[in-house]
Amino acid sequence: MSDDLDAVARATSAVHARFGGYVAASRSQPYYLDVSLEVQCAARRVIASNADEGFASAVERFILPHSSKEPVQGTHSPPGPASRNGGLSR
Repeated sequence: MSDDLDAVARATSAVHARFGGYVAASRSQPYYLDVSLEVQCAARRVIASNADEGFASAVERFILPHSSKEPVQGTHSPPGPASRNGGLSR
């Protein structure tokens, strides 16, 4: 942010020259330079936004195909007498 509008314009050009497509730089106001990281160009995978069910889609596409085919056991019963003594009956 600066009252020197020419300096803000030069900074915008300098950011583009230095960082290329890795950052987004734009002047939201003549005196203000917004700079943000463009992670999509470096990401291995890009998903939809949360508003468009992006997280659920990512789980279905990237996590579930690699998970175990067996159902997950929810709870375990407390150990009985056989498990407390190593499975041996007395």
